[in-house]
Amino acid sequence: MEKLEPPYASAQEYLDSELFVIEKHFANIRVREVHYRNQPIKVLLTKDSIVHQLGFNTKNDEPLEVVKVPRMYKDLYQLELMLTTFNAYKELLMSPYFRKFLGGNNHADPQFNLYFMDYSQAQPLTEILQQAKYRMN
Repeated sequence: MEKLEPPYASAQEYLDSELFVIEKHFANIRVREVHYRNQPIKVLLTKDSIVHQLGFNTKNDEPLEVVKVPRMYKDLYQLELMLTTFNAYKELLMSPYFRKFLGGNNHADPQFNLYFMDYSQAQPLTEILQQAKYRMN
């Protein structure tokens, strides 16, 4: 992965100058299909008819999060926010501090649009606070 130098004055300046690098990197890591290893599908979260599942990349068998959004979603504003978030994750693809948007598939499931994110098991906040040097009273 390339290191981005020099610092940019704004986010728009960064996008204007590095868009080709971001798109090239996205094309290399893009996920088009997932599989579930012939086992029961592990549901990570279900909220407002949006389902987050654990799937595996067909290219390299790495775990990833599959976000299943119904084609007929009831809240257009919430859907727009979610799609904007996916676009922002794609633009921040080179950053080690944000999740990586790995692509989507609108043809695999007739009832859902599938979006793929990297899967990371975060440490619970209670454990992080217990390990902290300074504690809040």
